Amino acid sequence: MASFVPPGAWWARIFSLEVEEILKNKSVLIVEDEPLTRQMLARILSFRVGEVIVAANGKEGLELFHSRNPDIILSDLEMPVMNGADMIRAIRQVSPDKPIVVITAFDDDEHLACEADCVLVKPIFKKELLGVLAAVAQKL
Repeated sequence: MASFVPPGAWWARIFSLEVEEILKNKSVLIVEDEPLTRQMLARILSFRVGEVIVAANGKEGLELFHSRNPDIILSDLEMPVMNGADMIRAIRQVSPDKPIVVITAFDDDEHLACEADCVLVKPIFKKELLGVLAAVAQKL
């Protein structure tokens, strides 16, 4: 017996509604040194989450984590001042269960073996990003 596969249009809409419902009251800290990527991520999320907080490096991200206590952290790894891996280790010391998603341009073991809940390799697609954020938000 063949499996039923729903038509794309309404199935995508149900997925979108479920993701929006999960994320609508969550705060997300975006830590990304590349201004265009940071702006693009903030724009995508600003319509779907309760609050978007942005930082340009790990040091700013760590400071904003302590002052704002976001629900989810979305961070690059390779950044000036303090890299994402050091920031994540510092966050894990005080909040071991905080949902953290890494975004990186590198697809190798060094960058995939960090202490994050999930690693997304750039380029990032909107549905993939939102699906991953919704999945880690369910830990909350």
